[in-house]
Amino acid sequence: MRVPSKSLPKPALSLRAVPARPRSLRWGAIATLSLSLASCNWHDPSLRLSSGSEGGGYAQIAKIIAESGQNVGKLQIDPQLSQGSAENLRRLLAGETDVALSQLDVASDAMKAGDVNSIVTLAQEYVYIIVPQGSSIQKLTDLANQRVALGAPESGINFTASACSRKPELQCRPWKSPP
Repeated sequence: MRVPSKSLPKPALSLRAVPARPRSLRWGAIATLSLSLASCNWHDPSLRLSSGSEGGGYAQIAKIIAESGQNVGKLQIDPQLSQGSAENLRRLLAGETDVALSQLDVASDAMKAGDVNSIVTLAQEYVYIIVPQGSSIQKLTDLANQRVALGAPESGINFTASACSRKPELQCRPWKSPP
């Protein structure tokens, strides 16, 4: 049974990763990635690209990369929806995808271990912690024992927010949105 979202309590705040680069630099990075992928000499001119959730920024970027690959180098790129960076990295390491979009903090350990390589930086991402105007939450420690939306289970924002929420001074309760 689906519970109407109006009957569920709202989280005290939401966390969201936001690309901080100007739009022109982001598009330039996308074009660079598309050209890099298109110029590679593969026998099979198709790639699976693990992106993000439908309607999200990574899914939109993957669609643009796919269109650019087709237009510039006749490379067939198949964008695959996912929950986000952590799932994308898992898929890449398992051989379920050829290319993945990921936040740096999610891919960092795998990069240090030599398991993955970065092709291009599309954007610098930051986590903004936002609360409603007039909220009593004014600093991170005010989050103690509050409900906090941490994003989809295998998203990059969930990875980052979960790491922050494990800090003893925070100990916030994860808030799950209705299905």
